[in-house]
Amino acid sequence: MNDFEQLMRDIENEAKAEGPAAVAELAALDTRFALTSQLLQLRKQMGVTQKQLASASGINQAEISRIERGETNPTVLTLARLLRPLGSRLSIAPVEQRVA
Repeated sequence: MNDFEQLMRDIENEAKAEGPAAVAELAALDTRFALTSQLLQLRKQMGVTQKQLASASGINQAEISRIERGETNPTVLTLARLLRPLGSRLSIAPVEQRVA
């Protein structure tokens, strides 16, 4: 296990100790950052700049930057508009089970 994995395990254990509300809050943050990380990774893999994505999606480049830095929580519509020019769409997928 590396340092990051240990940090994440410690954070998960702390949330569990605090109770269901803390676990739910951590899950929401995990989902939010997973989506923005995937968006950033996809954009870069396709060789698209934020400016190009802004032009193709109609979403302001500054807003794309805030989304990718995790400073704002984009709506489903905003994510859909950003993903469309990248040849992707939002979908529901099963949660990966973590091994304890």
